[in-house]
Amino acid sequence: MGRRRPEVHNIVAFADGLARLTTALVALVTVWGAYVALGIAEGWWATAGDAALAAACAVFATCIGRYALTRRKRADVQEQHAAGVTKLWTFEVPPVPGVEAGDELKHVLHAGQLRAAKKWGECREALQQSLVHHPRSVKLAALYCRACSDEASALHRGVAQEDVLRRGAHVAELLVSRHPAVADGYRWRAVLRSRVLYYEPLKQQVTAAAKIKADTCKALELEPEEPLSLHLMGAFCHRVATMSWMEKQVARTALSTPLEGTLEEAFEYLRKADAREGFMENSLLAGDCLRALGQRTDAVQWYRMALTQLDGPKPADKWGAKIRARIEECER
Repeated sequence: MGRRRPEVHNIVAFADGLARLTTALVALVTVWGAYVALGIAEGWWATAGDAALAAACAVFATCIGRYALTRRKRADVQEQHAAGVTKLWTFEVPPVPGVEAGDELKHVLHAGQLRAAKKWGECREALQQSLVHHPRSVKLAALYCRACSDEASALHRGVAQEDVLRRGAHVAELLVSRHPAVADGYRWRAVLRSRVLYYEPLKQQVTAAAKIKADTCKALELEPEEPLSLHLMGAFCHRVATMSWMEKQVARTALSTPLEGTLEEAFEYLRKADAREGFMENSLLAGDCLRALGQRTDAVQWYRMALTQLDGPKPADKWGAKIRARIEECER
């Protein structure tokens, strides 16, 4: 896709990285000066110490430089999306075979075929082009949000994953603004917002939790029995119940209304979601709730159920190993 990087933001991000690098080098030079001034070591000890400190300086400077480069790339991604949802359909999309400006059902079926074949990236790109032809379609917008979530699950954490998640979040935002009485917009905005928060500072993660809960509550109000919305509410309660001390302190100072949620409430929502549609993330989280509550035998049953549901975009070997490790821990 042809996308122009904002040069001004590049300069700001590069300056930020350069400032961090300079600070680190100044600190290391200060340590070096203190080491030399004290003159404690003599002979080969001094030579070995000098060599070790020089190597440490080089490694540390390299790490800081790579960190600055990553920050610059992330800043570019955020800048590309900062213009808002009004520029959503201005991306240049290459032609996708079989997808033309035809009837909406053809686009939905084509996307379904790509998803069934686990072609996550192609599915998202096809739906993006479909939305160019049908920008008001609720169905295609919801499918695009799901495709972004699928593709992000198949990617490693990094700039590429953040880019896909933010694209989906903007589509969900547009869906809510255009169709406020449709649950899909609130539901997918909550899903994608919660995943984008991994790339945000702690304070922003905590303050956004209230918005995610509000979206989930609105989705449940419009569709009370929808399994993904029930899962989202369960995930929210579990997240609040397992917050660290630091997160609780940030929430206490940043939010006027405290976040509330217990493991028992989380499991009840997850159980209701499973009764309507079972999927790996739901079963895994239900097992985590029961394990935290001390009900290890029941937790193992949910974990074993999760092992039978490893057919989504997440790497089966990686997640299968995580689930089996939880089972072994519960059976000790």
